[in-house]
Amino acid sequence: MSYDDPDSIRKKAEYIVNNELGGIIVWQVHGDIQCEGTFVNYGTKLKQCSNLRSPLAEQIDQVFSENVIPNESPVLVLPGAQNADSGAVISFTVSATDADGDALSFTVHGADVMDNGDGTATVTYKAPNTGVDLTDTVTVVVSDGRKSDSGSVTVNVKGSGDVVNTAPVLTAPASVSVKAGETAVIDLSATDAEGDSLTFTASSGELVQTGNSATVSVATVDSTENSVVDVVVTVTDGAETVEATVVVNVEGNTPVDSNWDRNKVYNTGEKVTHNGVEYTAKWWTKGEEPGTSAVWEAFDDGSAKDWSADKVYNGGDVATYEGNTYKAKWWTKGDVPGSTWGPWELK
Repeated sequence: MSYDDPDSIRKKAEYIVNNELGGIIVWQVHGDIQCEGTFVNYGTKLKQCSNLRSPLAEQIDQVFSENVIPNESPVLVLPGAQNADSGAVISFTVSATDADGDALSFTVHGADVMDNGDGTATVTYKAPNTGVDLTDTVTVVVSDGRKSDSGSVTVNVKGSGDVVNTAPVLTAPASVSVKAGETAVIDLSATDAEGDSLTFTASSGELVQTGNSATVSVATVDSTENSVVDVVVTVTDGAETVEATVVVNVEGNTPVDSNWDRNKVYNTGEKVTHNGVEYTAKWWTKGEEPGTSAVWEAFDDGSAKDWSADKVYNGGDVATYEGNTYKAKWWTKGDVPGSTWGPWELK
């Protein structure tokens, strides 16, 4: 009835105990009941199982009956504030204790850490190159696998006195793909350590910048040939410039028997040929592809054509599929004929 098994439900019960929560609510507990013995009949209406089990509920009962002492969180011990010169590397030791004697593991944000295996760890911090004094923070987390403790160590970085500019960091995709005739969109973003104002540029396409993000729209030419367009994008903070090349892979359109133009306006009654089929516009339209939109009505010569997943069928249209002829009961596209409750019925 669920994805639980005895092992998973036991772990959930242990989590309740370890975190000193109220308990577990089980919905539809009868789904857990199973007979592992034999049934003894008592008349025609009543039978009794000689060994009735509830494997999941039994695990909950066992955990709650063991008087398990809740797991204690480890206690992290950190040193005081550290000092470092601009660009220097320093190390300091952190430690932790655990009342349950559990094995401990350390993780650090903002520095590197090496677990010494004895309840201590060595943290290695590299100060940024800075011309001015600044304060940084290293966050340390210790875990016993169930609970954790965390804290932060302040690092006071002494600036070199030199004005140092850091180049911005540009994030751009290596490549994007687009169909010929459509517009490729390239999303850009950047960060700057000094918080300088950033400016984006692109070798081609239309660029729109919003804060530290930008979008480049590159129009492509409708063609049956595959092609590649290289777009060089840059970002500058006024002093340093970073660039990247984004490859636009343009997939050519498959040649078709068609005189339909997606950029042309068609009025009621006008005809086009697309994918070898003649269509008539039922009302004003522009950019709606024949065979995929109800605005176009395919020419009917009285014969049923093979069903196509890309074609729109209206109620009453017919198509053949796997040797059978079907009639559409209502508007449909992509629904394979033959489904019992689908939009098609055998003709």
